[in-house]
Amino acid sequence: MLRIAVCDDEQSYLHDVKRLLDEYSAANGIELAATAFSLPFDLSERIESGAEFDLYLLDVNNVS
Repeated sequence: MLRIAVCDDEQSYLHDVKRLLDEYSAANGIELAATAFSLPFDLSERIESGAEFDLYLLDVNNVS
């Protein structure tokens, strides 16, 4: 099972990414578990408490 952490402060983004991951999983027969975090501190606390993820999708702002 692929464990994915998705972190973004935009709830609509979290919803969209979760939906896309679910669709991809179903279409390709890949078992995955996506966990959404709206605050980076929540993700950090989960990791510090022993949670492990295979993939992190993080909100990154492009500053030019």
